[in-house]
Amino acid sequence: MGNNPSSEAVKRVYEDFDPLCKWHDTKDHTTIDIDLKDFKKQQIQVKIEGGYLVITGEQALHRPKWKRFRKEIKLKREWNKNGINAELSSSGTLSIKIPKRETFDLKFWNSLSTVTSKMIQLVPPLQLTSANFLYSIGVQVLVLILLTPVVVSLCFYYICCLCNTNTYT
Repeated sequence: MGNNPSSEAVKRVYEDFDPLCKWHDTKDHTTIDIDLKDFKKQQIQVKIEGGYLVITGEQALHRPKWKRFRKEIKLKREWNKNGINAELSSSGTLSIKIPKRETFDLKFWNSLSTVTSKMIQLVPPLQLTSANFLYSIGVQVLVLILLTPVVVSLCFYYICCLCNTNTYT
């Protein structure tokens, strides 16, 4: 019962390795390419553990020898962890695409740009001749005068949000 060699588990011997990683960063996402030639999809795990992106894998070489790796990458605040996507190519490259969150800064400047462009669209285009040149300059100055309080107000609101104060009410 206890001495049957077929029932005894063969103890695995692991050979740890550190796969080559290449990082590609754009304004919308970060991509991590990991070279895992000879690995199959079933031998790789990508998961989130306590603020880290953890990539692990193990593969049998020959009995009892196994090859394995473990990568831990600290998740950045700017990354959207719910949108992480991993894909193993036929050439053995694991590509992990991590989208970036849209930050408050980007939302603020996009809204400011939208307000400004809409206000400028209110002014009809003019043919610049010597007769209406002064009128054109006057309209542009008027638009700037109207925009200044809006821009100052939005900037003040933005600064208050950054400082988490309730001064702007």
